[in-house]
Amino acid sequence: MRMCGDKLTWKCQIFAYMRVLFDRIFHVLRKAMKRGYIMNLTLDQKRAFEKLKEFAVSNSYNCFLLKGYAGSGKTTLLSLFVNYLEQNNISFRILAPTGKAGSILREKTGCSVQTIHKAIYDFDRIEIEEIKQTENKENSKNSEHSEASEDDVVFFLHFKIKQKKPDDIVNIYIVDESSLISDQDQGNSFLRFGSGKLLSDLLSFVEGSKIVFCGDHAQLPPISMNYSPALDEEYLRRNYGLRVISSELKEIVRTDSKNYIYNFSLAIRNSIEQKVFNKLSIDENRKLSNELLVSELKRFYSIGKKFDDTIIIAHSNRQVQEYNFMVKRILNTNNKISDYEILPGDKLIVYKNYYSDDLTLLNGQSVEVVQILNREVIKTSEKEEVTYLDCQLKYYDYEMEGERVFKAKILNDYVYSPEPELDRKLYNKVFRAVLIKNLEFREVFNELKKTLREMKTSKTEKLVVLRDRYIALKLQISRILRDNEYFNPLLVKFGYAITCHKAQGSEWDNVIIDMKTLNLVPRNEQYFR
Repeated sequence: MRMCGDKLTWKCQIFAYMRVLFDRIFHVLRKAMKRGYIMNLTLDQKRAFEKLKEFAVSNSYNCFLLKGYAGSGKTTLLSLFVNYLEQNNISFRILAPTGKAGSILREKTGCSVQTIHKAIYDFDRIEIEEIKQTENKENSKNSEHSEASEDDVVFFLHFKIKQKKPDDIVNIYIVDESSLISDQDQGNSFLRFGSGKLLSDLLSFVEGSKIVFCGDHAQLPPISMNYSPALDEEYLRRNYGLRVISSELKEIVRTDSKNYIYNFSLAIRNSIEQKVFNKLSIDENRKLSNELLVSELKRFYSIGKKFDDTIIIAHSNRQVQEYNFMVKRILNTNNKISDYEILPGDKLIVYKNYYSDDLTLLNGQSVEVVQILNREVIKTSEKEEVTYLDCQLKYYDYEMEGERVFKAKILNDYVYSPEPELDRKLYNKVFRAVLIKNLEFREVFNELKKTLREMKTSKTEKLVVLRDRYIALKLQISRILRDNEYFNPLLVKFGYAITCHKAQGSEWDNVIIDMKTLNLVPRNEQYFR
C-alpha cells in the first residue's frame, strides 16, 4: 500500500510540475502573439490602442468607450490592452454581462473574467422585502391552510450591491458586450438586484476607478430600451457626470469579405448609419417555406447532430414558444408521451439567474436534461395546483472549462408560459406551495401578519416593541426563503428557439431566423438592429 501511495504522490508531483510548465509556456506564447498582433493592427486599432494607453495613465478621463463592428478586432485590442496594464502594474478587472461572453474574453485574454452580477452584487447578504398583495384572495379562502393563505403581503429576494473592502483597489474595470447593459428598472417584482438598473449599480460599485465599456452600438439595445446607454457618450456625461473618451473600429479583420453573412450584416449596418430603412434584400435561395423549414429542422436534428449546433431566432417570446413546440413535435418519436413533456436529452434555456450554495446559472445559460428524478404536483387551492420537476441536468461550465452535472427543482408550469416573467398568478401559487410544504415558514408568516395587524391599531409606546418583533420575523423569513427550493426553483424554457436578445454574442453552425415581428414596423432602426 505504501509503495502504491508513493507512486501516486510521485505522479501527482510530475503532473503539478507539467501544469506549471505549460502555464508558463502559454504565458510566454500569449505575450509573443500579442507583440505580433501589434505589428498587424489596422489603422483604427492602432489609434484606439494609443488612446487606451493614454487613458490608463492620464487623469483627464475616467470612462473609455471602445465601439466597433463585429469582427473589427475589439477583443484582440482588449487583449493587448490587458497585456499593457500587466506590464505597467496597473490593476484591472474584466467583466461581462453573460457567462458565454465572459468565456470568449477569457480565452482571448488569458485572464479571469467575472459576470457583472457576480462582481457587484452580494449573494451572501440577501434581504427579503415585502410587497402588498391584493390578488387571488378568493382562491386563498378556499385553501387548505386558510389563515396562512389570506396573504395581503408576499415577499421578494433583494440582492444588494457589494460593500467593497478598503484594500480591494482596482484601477480600471473593463466591461465587454456593453450594448446589453440596461439602465432601466426591469420591473421584476419577485427578484431584485440593487436598484434594478444594472448600469447605475455598476457605476456606483466602480466609483473611484476608471471604466472601459466595449461593444457594438449597432447591435440590439437592452430590453425595453431603444439605445445602449453604456455606449452613449452624451448619456453617460449627462446622467453620471463621467469624463468620456471614445474610439471606434470600422475595418473588419475577422471575416472573409465574400461571406454572405458578412455582406448582409454590413448592408444592415450601413442602413442604420445612413438612416435608410426601405431596403432589405435577402437571397431567395436562403428563404424557407413552412414545408422546407420542417424539412431543414429534421435534417439539423437528425441522429448525431448536437443541439448546440442549431438554433432558431425569433422576435417575440410567443414566436419562440411556437418554434420550441414545433421542434419538440419533430423530436418526439414516442406516441405514448406528450409532445411537449420535458424529457431526458431536452435542451433548456435559463430565463432567470439561479443561485445555490455551489452553483450559479445565469439568464441565457443552456442546460441539458439528463434525467427526470421526480414529478411533484402540489394542490394550492380547491381549483389550482402547481407542478415541480426534480431533474438531473448538465451544462458546460466556462470557468471550469468542462461539463458539470447538477440537480435542481424546475418549476414546470413556467416552462409552458409564453411570458418571460414569472407572472403574479403563478407567483401566488409558488408562494402558497411554500406555505403548504414548510411548516416553519407557515408559522412565522402567520405570526408576521398578526404583528402587522397589531402595528396598525397599537399606540405609539407599543409600536417600538412590535417593530422589533416584525424585523426579527422578517429575518427568519429571509433565512427560510433564501434556501427554499420551492420558492427559488430553476426557471427554464425549451432552448431550441430563442429571442434575438438571448442570441446576441453566441455562435452556431446552423441558424434559422424568423424575420416577422408581431408589434414592430419592419422599416425602422429598431427592426434593423
